[in-house]
Amino acid sequence: FSDLDKFMADTRAKPRGHVEPLPEFKAYEAFSYSAADRRAPFEPPIDVQLTMVDQEPESDIEPDLDRPREVLENFDLKGLSMVGTLSDASGNLFALIKHNTGGIHRVRTGNYMGQNYGRIVG
Repeated sequence: FSDLDKFMADTRAKPRGHVEPLPEFKAYEAFSYSAADRRAPFEPPIDVQLTMVDQEPESDIEPDLDRPREVLENFDLKGLSMVGTLSDASGNLFALIKHNTGGIHRVRTGNYMGQNYGRIVG
């Protein structure tokens, strides 16, 4: 084993290498997009004319209280959100509405939702 002992002694006698320390990285800062509720920059601005009318409504329209209530009429509109759309082979378009307890329902024009007799018109 003399040759192995000589090799080990020579190796230990050589100068040892120097390992550079790892570079310090900057912490990742998450970007929060705060302009989601604003107009897209590529769409033309919409002219909005504010008119205040202090008149009593002249309509005598009232909700149909005799019809059976639909499932989404049990939830407040604030607890409902549209999560997608579907269309069948004949081109009928449906919206997918999610309520605050996690269920998703398919609705279309004419269905009712919300607690104030709201009807989908388009």
